Amino acid sequence: MRTTRLRLVIVAALASATLAACGSTPDHRTTAQAPHTISGTAAPSTAAVSTTSPTPSATTAATAHAGSADVLGPFGLGPLTLGMPADTALATGLFGTPTKVNAQDSCGRGLMKADSHRAVWISDKLGVASIDAYGDVATPQGLKIGMPYANLHHIYPGWDPQGITGTTEDGHSWVPVPGNPDAAYRIGVSHGKVSSITIQLNNQDCYE
Repeated sequence: MRTTRLRLVIVAALASATLAACGSTPDHRTTAQAPHTISGTAAPSTAAVSTTSPTPSATTAATAHAGSADVLGPFGLGPLTLGMPADTALATGLFGTPTKVNAQDSCGRGLMKADSHRAVWISDKLGVASIDAYGDVATPQGLKIGMPYANLHHIYPGWDPQGITGTTEDGHSWVPVPGNPDAAYRIGVSHGKVSSITIQLNNQDCYE
């Protein structure tokens, strides 16, 4: 009987030791399935990254090239600006030496080097008083010499011809310069097409 009890005690002890050993073994499946991370490295955020460029407004698009040598307005033509002193204006090289018809004239007329039919008027008092467009030079709103009257009226609907020479579409008139309250565009139309575009100071003292 004592031998039987001893065997039972030994078996129970062995069972307890086995259970203890099993409980201390790590669960490798759980460790292998844990997410892999790099200490100190944060995942890049895409929340602040925009893939869409802002769409420019009509005003921005219209004035995007203001100040270029092929855009007349809102303040001049390339480096040549309204109100600029005569010597500084002449140094731009865009026009020739201004001449006066009479000594008492308050303004001189310098012919454009790119088109001798167009000119820059220089006032003794105001500096650059007006600048003519030529060739493909356009206003920031897109008006060019040679365009039909319909285009002019669409771009500047306030244009109302004065000094009518033929049809009701012919003549010349003035419209405000968008972005420059001190200037106006003098636009001429002949035979239904734009024949001249001039940016001028509102208080110019050279003609008309």
